[in-house]
Amino acid sequence: ISHYHEEYENMKQQLERKLQEAEGELALQRQELLVAIDREIKEREHEFRVKADEMSNLVLSHELKVKLLTKELEALKEAGMKAADLLKVAEAANMELEKQVRCKDWEIKDITAVKDAQIQDLESKLASVQLGWRKEKETFERKHATIDHFAREKEAVIVSMKQAHIEQTHRWKNQIQKLQTNKETLEMKLDQAEYRFIDQLREKESIIEKSCYSYLLCKAELYSRRSSLPNQIFLQ
Repeated sequence: ISHYHEEYENMKQQLERKLQEAEGELALQRQELLVAIDREIKEREHEFRVKADEMSNLVLSHELKVKLLTKELEALKEAGMKAADLLKVAEAANMELEKQVRCKDWEIKDITAVKDAQIQDLESKLASVQLGWRKEKETFERKHATIDHFAREKEAVIVSMKQAHIEQTHRWKNQIQKLQTNKETLEMKLDQAEYRFIDQLREKESIIEKSCYSYLLCKAELYSRRSSLPNQIFLQ
């Protein structure tokens, strides 16, 4: 019995010692576990703060981009309004230019009609003068034939008639030359008026082309900005 009791005590002491060792090891493991958990918590907290800062920066970045896009949208709206105003101005200018072109066309037609009438009148006068000159010539020739029949007796009269005919012919030729000069002058003025009208028409066509070109540029810019806006939002 004493022997068993001693073995029991020894076994008890060994178990108590092992229990103490196990408790010490358990306490050490617990301490290490607590340290590891604390380190993990701190790391997680640091990661969370970093992610929170990143999210905050991302939110601020998106807010800034939204503001920029809002401003750009307002700018596009303003550009669209300006383009519409420019279009109205260009259309009004085009209508005014077309009106001026029609007025100039009517003016040229009136001038042409007047010049044509004057030319016809001059041609009629010229034809009348030429007819009179031919009749005068025929009359003179008839008179000259008659006078020539009595040349010997009427030589002085013939000389006088010839001189009168020469003077009359000279006067008719001068009148014809003046009428011809007036006709050429009127034709030259008509040509100059037509050239001025063509130059004015070309100038107005150039203004119309520039106005249309400006309108197309504004329209193309507006379309380009509208097209790029959805892509920018999608990339964000």
